[in-house]
Amino acid sequence: MDLIPKTTVTHKNPGDIITAADINSINDTVNTLVAVVNGFLRKWGDANLEAGVSKREFTLSEAAMQIPLARRSVGMKLKFFNAGQVYAEYYYKGNTLDDNSWANPENWFASNLGAAINSEDENINNIVDGGEWVWSNNQAVRTE
Repeated sequence: MDLIPKTTVTHKNPGDIITAADINSINDTVNTLVAVVNGFLRKWGDANLEAGVSKREFTLSEAAMQIPLARRSVGMKLKFFNAGQVYAEYYYKGNTLDDNSWANPENWFASNLGAAINSEDENINNIVDGGEWVWSNNQAVRTE
């Protein structure tokens, strides 16, 4: 993705004229920024942030339902506090975004990074490169 272009409007003083080209430049920049932000909002979700409760514990289905339909997308990364106040991370692998599919735990797969970071038994500095993995036949398969 390219950087968001700046507006071409030069510094204005009180009383200066704003032209149609100035307005178009500002609109183009704002519209580009909105498109970029919306793209990010469709790629990740934090159920605790959505619910406005930073330490609430969720099940996967409860957390998934905190994300509004307009924000849902295949491949979305969802984060939330699960039982034990551990940040869980899941990716959506389902094909449809309706409530039944979205809330179904079978349509999500876990990323263990959140658990490793928050576990008292593991240190983030001891995580070893685990190679490359792909999702195949409803399971993670190492490609190396």
